[in-house]
Amino acid sequence: MPKQRLYGFIGPALLAAALVCTSPTNAQQQAASRVAPKGELRAAVIISNPVLVTRSPEGQLSGVSVDLANAFGAKLGVTVRVVPYENTVRYNQSIGKDEWDVSFAPRDLSRTGQLAFSDPFMEADNSYVGRPGTMLKAPDDVDRPGIKVAVAQGSAADSYLTRTLRHAQIVRLTGGLLTAREALSFGRADVYADYTHIAYRLEAEVAGAVVLVGPFNLVRMTIGMPKSNAAALPFVNDFIHDAKRDGVITEAIKRVGLRGARPGR
Repeated sequence: MPKQRLYGFIGPALLAAALVCTSPTNAQQQAASRVAPKGELRAAVIISNPVLVTRSPEGQLSGVSVDLANAFGAKLGVTVRVVPYENTVRYNQSIGKDEWDVSFAPRDLSRTGQLAFSDPFMEADNSYVGRPGTMLKAPDDVDRPGIKVAVAQGSAADSYLTRTLRHAQIVRLTGGLLTAREALSFGRADVYADYTHIAYRLEAEVAGAVVLVGPFNLVRMTIGMPKSNAAALPFVNDFIHDAKRDGVITEAIKRVGLRGARPGR
């Protein structure tokens, strides 16, 4: 075959091959194989974080993390299996055990040696809710000798306040909102620190409790991946970018009526 004809044949052939390699179907399959190599998207969620997930009395899971996991699975073209953990401690114990492909949780800088974190998909404020009769008005009033600050053990608020409080005493609670209500109702703590959404919920449930004016911290929610699969992170960030642009995250936040939360920046 003459060179000219050979070049004329190779050019269209290479172009066709390139189009096949970059077709939407091929790109979806490539992303799925990197993010969910077992053929399904195993998404870890932490049940004790009601800003991201809630469980009905029948055991059905819903919330922002579940909505985003389903949206991500649809984009990858794979089924989704939600892998629930009762609390942060159980979730942390699962890291490195190949029990999930992605996790929806606050970014935890203490885990950067084990996990790779996506861009934030959501930001959620932390606020204080004061016990009935408290004279505290704003977050700057809290860090004083004699003030007891209750937090959920292992929570984002616990991590932040452990680093930043110098004078107030931290009281770590287990047992969820029930123990938080009791701590405020019976004066076992002067304030309870949690997500703003939870603070307002407790204000409504504990007579005389009041949310202090203004948040004291901002928590960035991210999609975590095992460090061994960090090369797949660009596919995750592409999903988050598209979910922000298309309003998927905004709608997920509105659907559950979260206060003090917004799509990540």
